[in-house]
Amino acid sequence: MALHANRIRIFFEKEEKKKKKEEKKETGKGKIGKIFSLRFLLFWGGIVGAVLVGSYFLVGRITGSSTASSAEEEIITEEAPMGTIYSLDSVTVNLAGEGARRYLGVTFFLELDGAEAMKEIEELKPFLLDSLITLLSSKRLEDIDTIEGKNNLRREIVAQFNERLVRGRVINAYFGKFLIQ
Repeated sequence: MALHANRIRIFFEKEEKKKKKEEKKETGKGKIGKIFSLRFLLFWGGIVGAVLVGSYFLVGRITGSSTASSAEEEIITEEAPMGTIYSLDSVTVNLAGEGARRYLGVTFFLELDGAEAMKEIEELKPFLLDSLITLLSSKRLEDIDTIEGKNNLRREIVAQFNERLVRGRVINAYFGKFLIQ
């Protein structure tokens, strides 16, 4: 019996030692677990905070810039309203240059600064068409084949028409048809 009681006592002592070891491990894990989770929370909390702050400023810039650009568009629209559009007759001319004969067929729309300019264009139409034909027939294919050449031609036409006009002025010239053959 004494042997049996001794075994029971040894068994309980071993169990107590196991419990103490487990408690030490649990308390150790608990501290490490708490530290780890605290670091984990601080790290991810910082990341989330940085993202929120960054997105706040980014959204502010995007919203602010779109507001500014729409305000600029309104200002530009208010400053430069579309003028009166006048359709000029279609003009066909031979281009200058040697070699194969080429011709240019053009239809223009003139943007005018008002009704007074439109009346003046009607009065001077024969003279304006004559100066337009003279200008176009002096051009070579190389002069008007590129976009830059077409833009230069447009500016020349506006300048030439404005030289003749007294009461109004041409703001811009637009091509309706531009055919080279």
